[in-house]
Amino acid sequence: TLKFMKKLFILFAVFILAVSCSRSDDETTQNSYNGKWFVKKIELTQISSSGTSTSTQTLDDCESKSNFNISGQNVTYQEFSTCANYEQYSGSYNNDTKKMILSNYNNQSSTNFDVELVNNEMFVKNTQTVTVGGQTNTLKYTFICSK
Repeated sequence: TLKFMKKLFILFAVFILAVSCSRSDDETTQNSYNGKWFVKKIELTQISSSGTSTSTQTLDDCESKSNFNISGQNVTYQEFSTCANYEQYSGSYNNDTKKMILSNYNNQSSTNFDVELVNNEMFVKNTQTVTVGGQTNTLKYTFICSK
């Protein structure tokens, strides 16, 4: 029975170690998304029956003040069109699903985004399907951000 107790103790210790490492990793991931992320570029991919095209917009000095500010599950987005004027959106961020939901200032509409962190850059992605003149286009927006 002493051997059994030793094995049980070792198994329990390994389990506790694995659980504590997992929690630490989750907290590090959550914390890495927290903070103010400035939009540096916006990439637009348009997919239609006639093909796919991708364009990248580099933001000017005023537009590059646009930012996502993530604090736990809360997020705000400030979109600067000029140096003095901006629109503010607020919403939520779910670290488990890597999803962000933003609503305009009077909560009339909301937009869903996928969020990905790669090499100290945050990619905020949204896909929309639009039909114009009977032709359906898929628009994929990617905001490329850095702290």
